[in-house]
Amino acid sequence: MADVLSVYQRDFAADTILVGMDETSKQQTKETRTPLVVRSGQPAIDDFEYERNGTANLLMVCAPLAGWRQVKVTDRRTRQDFTEFITASFIRTH
Repeated sequence: MADVLSVYQRDFAADTILVGMDETSKQQTKETRTPLVVRSGQPAIDDFEYERNGTANLLMVCAPLAGWRQVKVTDRRTRQDFTEFITASFIRTH
């Protein structure tokens, strides 16, 4: 782990771009009941009952030493979406 973290401590070199990429799915939910009105000075009350409202796929590419990132949200998780995102992101960085 120390070897990986040391990469982020390197000096920035414009001709060598350090790029990280990640992908994840997130479940979307919506409330099933109207939230209760909270009185002043009282903690918020959360109802843990929810209705499933689909999923979303998040793709992210970042260049931490250059100080930029790009995120794309898609409705599905396919190879084609991944390939198009990586291709478009790589072309923008070069």
